[in-house]
Amino acid sequence: MIAKPDPSTFQLVPWRGMERPVARMFCDILNPDGTSYEGDPALCFQEASQEGRGQGVHLLHRSGA
Repeated sequence: MIAKPDPSTFQLVPWRGMERPVARMFCDILNPDGTSYEGDPALCFQEASQEGRGQGVHLLHRSGA
């Protein structure tokens, strides 16, 4: 599996303070051949969101997902 970081999601975790800062960044999970991993939670959410739109439900997700 390959974790492909999404730099647009980089964010310092504010509750950890600035003395020893901590950050988080979301990643897309890929198969070794570069295709999307079907168990990637972000991909599952995107597919559910698309299915919901077809039924009149609109969900928000991070851009690029």
